[in-house]
Amino acid sequence: MAYTRLKSLSGKSFTYTTGIHAINLDTQQTISRTAQTEVYMRAYTDQEIDFYLDNCNEAYKTHAHGFNPENYYSMSFIEKIV
Repeated sequence: MAYTRLKSLSGKSFTYTTGIHAINLDTQQTISRTAQTEVYMRAYTDQEIDFYLDNCNEAYKTHAHGFNPENYYSMSFIEKIV
């Protein structure tokens, strides 16, 4: 699944939509907001995908964006975030 996802995203962009809903427990007021983030992936090779998947932590294969510099092998397939 991760290989297919990375292969299909190479050189393309996609949009993340993030939402938040907060409730003030004292006043029962609520606030809801969403934000959209455009993510641009660089063009990368099959060899880069294979190398990343062979070396990254199993948990990071689900989203397969290739970035976790603190604990595991990382490779950023992301070109820019707007």
